Amino acid sequence: VLLKSKIIYQAILPNNMLNQGNHLWEWNGYDQTGILNTKTLKDPALMLEFECHYSGGVHQQQMNLNGVFAKQDWVDVKINSGTNTVDIELRVNIQDGGSEGVGEHPPASVRKMQGYASQPSSVKQPHIRTQSFNNLKVLVLQGLSKYWSRSISSHSGGRYSVQVNAIHSTKNAMDDIEVFYNTNRSWLRSSNPGSVRGLYSFFGNFVPERIAYNVGWIEYSNGWNYISGSDANIAFSETAAHEIGHEILSAYGGDKYSYSHKGSSSILTQKTKTSANGGVTYPSQGGIDLMKYYNGRRPYNFYSRVFASEQDVKSLIWLASVRFDG
Repeated sequence: VLLKSKIIYQAILPNNMLNQGNHLWEWNGYDQTGILNTKTLKDPALMLEFECHYSGGVHQQQMNLNGVFAKQDWVDVKINSGTNTVDIELRVNIQDGGSEGVGEHPPASVRKMQGYASQPSSVKQPHIRTQSFNNLKVLVLQGLSKYWSRSISSHSGGRYSVQVNAIHSTKNAMDDIEVFYNTNRSWLRSSNPGSVRGLYSFFGNFVPERIAYNVGWIEYSNGWNYISGSDANIAFSETAAHEIGHEILSAYGGDKYSYSHKGSSSILTQKTKTSANGGVTYPSQGGIDLMKYYNGRRPYNFYSRVFASEQDVKSLIWLASVRFDG
């Protein structure tokens, strides 16, 4: 197997394949160093060369392998069997959705709150935007890398360390999603119906594809609260990993699987299912599934326990599958 005259992989056929007739030869995609790189497999210069030595000389036959993505074009993987590592390149298209509330004083209802006069002067001033669009883009990419990287098991029983490298791209990338800066307003919900793949996503695309950055004075169902920049950053990165994760779930499990948060929420209302109706409760210890909705109070250590499940990460690797049309 050659890439621009460089040998990627070579094998000598066994004697039982040297007789005249049809023989099946297989290659698992790993190169001579034990690395499988889907970018290499999709390189248009990759070719297969068959060389036959016989009494009259040498005969060579070449053919292009024409590797193309089999599932999704927005993900590539490099698997190293020597170091038991998997590096994933996840390409996302992040757009600027704008902002609301910037430059405004806290709302009148906030200024009437008991104890407002004793608040620090910094939270009583007109809101100065603390994160640019480029900074929010970085927080999105960091969230994907943090919450989708983990250890997984292999079919041989060993463990592989998976590292996700999320990058912004407009080429061979996921369906675009906007980031929106929100302050001095009601809490803004994030949502990502993603690409249209079926009935649910067709109607879901009437919902905004956005990740909301809620900071400063934000009104919740129980009243107004002030969200610091550091708290807003943490929440935003985790939310980004969840919302963009819907595109991954939909790609491998279908719209219903994604929209129901893996069966933990109602598809239409997006409300968490009760335990009696098949919902789940926050576990007292251990990992928390990034893509599920939970009943109960969010644990104090939520952000140190939440990450993508092993099944979801393995499925993300599967979505990088390559087929040869040669």
